[in-house]
Amino acid sequence: METLHVIRNIFIIVLMFTFGAFAQNNDTDYFKLYKDGKNNKKKQVYLKFDQNFKRNLHATQETFVFKNTFVFVNTGKKCQAQEKIVFSNVEDLYTIEQKVLEKHIKDVQKEYGFKPVYPLEHVALKVHLIKDDDCVVLNWKKR
Repeated sequence: METLHVIRNIFIIVLMFTFGAFAQNNDTDYFKLYKDGKNNKKKQVYLKFDQNFKRNLHATQETFVFKNTFVFVNTGKKCQAQEKIVFSNVEDLYTIEQKVLEKHIKDVQKEYGFKPVYPLEHVALKVHLIKDDDCVVLNWKKR
């Protein structure tokens, strides 16, 4: 009987992570915390291209690596550089993302009574890289 409860709990945990993984889509302006959940607007973050970025060209994609810790993949989408841009520090991206996710997780918890798991990928931020007069949209990847 005890084994049945353990197996059931493991099955539920696996389902939660599976649904959380399927709920994430990195190519839109919105993200979801759970499958069929509400679309949450991604926070717009602007980074300035400097000497700490290394640009790598592969056969199919262009990546930017910041200080060998942050990896960004070019989505191929261009963005419009705004007149008044507040640039973010790359090292602060984790903190910014955590604040955005915690806000939305608390909203889900208040409204539906459960706490969704944190996304497996970086989905809460839409990262723009400004390089001279060029602006590209990037996906932030896990290292």
